[in-house]
Formats: sequence, C-alpha cells, structure tokens
Amino acid sequence: MVGMGRVYAVSGVLLLATAIGGVLLFSRLWGTQGEQGGWIFWPLVVAGIVVHEGLHGLAMVLCGVPPGEVRFGIQVSRGAAFATTRRPLSVGAYRFVLVLPLLLLGLAPLAVGLAIGNALVVKLGTFMVAGAGGDVAVLLALRRVGGTASVMDHPSEPGCYVLPG
Repeated sequence: MVGMGRVYAVSGVLLLATAIGGVLLFSRLWGTQGEQGGWIFWPLVVAGIVVHEGLHGLAMVLCGVPPGEVRFGIQVSRGAAFATTRRPLSVGAYRFVLVLPLLLLGLAPLAVGLAIGNALVVKLGTFMVAGAGGDVAVLLALRRVGGTASVMDHPSEPGCYVLPG
C-alpha cells in the first residue's frame, strides 16, 4: 500500500520535473511560440484520465485478466479514478499495467510534442506524466520485489499486496 501523501509528493515532483524540463526544452528548440490549446486543454485532460484508466484495464487483459474481472471507478474522496482487478498478477505483469499509461499518454506525447514543436501536446504530456504519479509511487514501492513474486491490488488504497509464495 502507498499512502496518499507519497502519491501527491511523487505527482508533484513529476509535474515540476516535466513542466520545467518541457518548457526549457521546448523554448530551446522552438522559442517561445507555440499553441497552448486554450479552452480545449481541460476537456483533453479529462479524456486523458479516462483513456489512462482504460489503458490500465487493457494491460490487465493483455496480462491474462478476463475482461469481466476488470473494474473501473472513481474514488471521489481522493479525486482519483481507478482500474482494478481482484486477480493476482506476476510482479512483472503488474509493473506493465502500471507503466503503460505513463509511456503512452505521458512520455510519448511529451517527446512527440517536443519533436514537432507543439506546445499543447507537450503540456498534455506533462499533465499525464504527473497524473501517473500514483503509478510511479507504486512502481517505486515495488522496486525491491523479486521477479517471481505475485501481487494483488489493494481493494481500497493505492498499491498492492505482495503475495507469499
């Protein structure tokens, strides 16, 4: 289990690092010009959150979880969307489930936006990296867990149980 304080701290560090790094790299490559997105930015962030959780669910299915055993929801008290399963996964599969949205919605758009000079895509990638803060916090918590371990999502908190065996 990973405490929400740690999730918020990791998210904040990721946001600062990608925002400062993204702005510096963008301005160095493209100057200060660039479309910021205006009103469309926030609807795209909301869509990104939905797709982020969908990618977690897709990764679970790719790792052998039957689609009917993947659950999605929103924990209003924390302001957090989630995808979960009660099925145990190998720690390697679980890491894949955690990292897929970070790669596809955060780091890839950030890199593409920098490559093509699109500030809106850089900004969206930055927010999606920060939005993966909980996933990164769980990845960090699992860094010493051996590759043969199995894990199972915690039913109500960020993180997972490492199963014996």
